[in-house]
Amino acid sequence: MKGQRRYWTIYGYLFREFILSFMVAFFIFFALFLVNELLVIALRMQKKDVPVSTVFMFLLYSLPYVLSYTFPLSTMVSCLMAVGRFHSDNEMLAMRASGIRYTNIFVPFCFAAVILTSVSFVMNDYFLPLGMEKRYSLLNKVALSNASVIFEPYDVSDPIQGKIIITGDIQENLIKNLIIIDRDPDSNRRVIVSRDANFRQNEQLEGVMHLNLQEPFMVSVDNDRRNAFNYIRAREADYNILLKDYAGTAFSSSDPSTMTSSQVREMIKEEKERLNNNRARQKERVSFQLYQLRCQYGEIFESALRQREYRQADLNSLVNDYENYLTQKNRRIGNRSLSRLETEYHYKFVLPTGCLALILLAFPLGLFSKRSDKAVGLGLGSIFAFVYWVLIMMAKIIGYTSDFSPALIMWLPNIIVCTAGLIIYSIRLRQ
Repeated sequence: MKGQRRYWTIYGYLFREFILSFMVAFFIFFALFLVNELLVIALRMQKKDVPVSTVFMFLLYSLPYVLSYTFPLSTMVSCLMAVGRFHSDNEMLAMRASGIRYTNIFVPFCFAAVILTSVSFVMNDYFLPLGMEKRYSLLNKVALSNASVIFEPYDVSDPIQGKIIITGDIQENLIKNLIIIDRDPDSNRRVIVSRDANFRQNEQLEGVMHLNLQEPFMVSVDNDRRNAFNYIRAREADYNILLKDYAGTAFSSSDPSTMTSSQVREMIKEEKERLNNNRARQKERVSFQLYQLRCQYGEIFESALRQREYRQADLNSLVNDYENYLTQKNRRIGNRSLSRLETEYHYKFVLPTGCLALILLAFPLGLFSKRSDKAVGLGLGSIFAFVYWVLIMMAKIIGYTSDFSPALIMWLPNIIVCTAGLIIYSIRLRQ
């Protein structure tokens, strides 16, 4: 009974020290990510004469996004700070001399990581989608009243979906001397020039912005005829653009980052059904093409027997059809939307469980410090936290753009961190 009381006293002491260190690390990372949000978008809105109250509300809705990264990174830093303090005051040595094993010392840290993982998951799965939805509505209202929030005056946008927008002066929702370079429905290169363009939301389609072009002039080049082109003049014309393409996913309420895990899971099921249907149709087309090839070959063979020679035109047609068959057969049917959804789905679990993974690395890493303090733990933890953040960002990019399994790619940073922690801990036990 005395031994149990001793351990509970030690657990409470270690847990309290961890929480105090966590509060320091939490404040530092929270401030860093909040300042980043302020610099990236909020200050841009402020420069466009957006009211301060609107900027404040935007930052308020961005807090769940900021906290989603703050929890796991603060967990690692606080663990290193606490263990460093114990080493600095020789308390780790005193606990070991009293017969307390490292596994017993690790219990309160692990317990704290489980709590933070649960809080972080609720933040990611409920408050983050809610905040993103509110931010989406707010930014749409701002964009309707001030086009300069999205478009810069006298600027050339980056090519998005094969579309380039060149703007002149911008006055609230009026864009002067607008030039649009895109492709028409027949994939012909097209240039549209307009003296003025009124910028407003499409009332029928959410997230679609409507440009009312005044005195537009359009020129399109025919891809089939090199020297041929078409041109059109009009008194006015309408042109629609997707707001999220030019303002990021913050303007898109249908983005998976604005949904809960259950909603994303349902979308994944729908995309998988669509992918399976596309693959089934491709299989039917391949089978039909193979049947046609067999019939065509039989006709050519019978014709050659009757005429005692092969016609070169028939052979060329057969070769071309066979190449088309191979192209269709080897064509890989994929779904980039499915990869993105699966990446975001696993991301909602990977980041919260990063609290546990980083604790598994931070605790044995701190045991190697012979004489350290909180400052050393803060510096070392910040470095490893930054590396972990980079790994998560790289995993998201690879999951979005590659053909690798999104589940494996997204969980790989946590797997690497846990493996490294177990290796370091085993080395420490042998010493």
